[in-house]
Amino acid sequence: MKKIFLFFPLVMIAAACVALEPVSEDVALERSKAMIEELGGNLSKHLKESIISAGFVEAIDACSAVAQETPAKMNKKNRGTIRRVSLKLRNEKNAPDDYEKNVLIQMEKDHANQELKDIYKSVVKNKRGKPTLRVMKPILVKSLCLNCHGTPYTWKRAAIKRVLEIYPDDRATGYASGEVRGAFSVVYPLQ
Repeated sequence: MKKIFLFFPLVMIAAACVALEPVSEDVALERSKAMIEELGGNLSKHLKESIISAGFVEAIDACSAVAQETPAKMNKKNRGTIRRVSLKLRNEKNAPDDYEKNVLIQMEKDHANQELKDIYKSVVKNKRGKPTLRVMKPILVKSLCLNCHGTPYTWKRAAIKRVLEIYPDDRATGYASGEVRGAFSVVYPLQ
């Protein structure tokens, strides 16, 4: 019986060390797009439901929590990881890495030149030298977003107070409808 108890953990450790099966760039891209669609849809749906059921100011708390919890849950069930990033931060957890920062800057240039793409992608080497697909999709400001990301003097006083309570160093304001707010960013290992 002792042999079984010793053998089982060794099998589990060996299984965890097995490399991921290679996946093609096309498959990784489709899976990345599906992750982006799922996250974007969940966040939008949750925000609208929160506003209807609790009101705008109360929805700020719900949005704050869901914006971090949803990607974390998705990352546990997917091979790739997803998050939201921006150059004008509200939450420091959404700070872009160097790759994301460069792509966000390019997105803003492309938007200004009316050349914004739906998807920005490239294959890069990760820290272990393995090929990884990086996929980013711009997040454009919609009219609903302006209640919290527009010019603060147009907000309800209670909304300004609540945002600054949660995010005292908030820089994610002053946007106009249609501008690039940030991006969904997926890192998808190919091997």
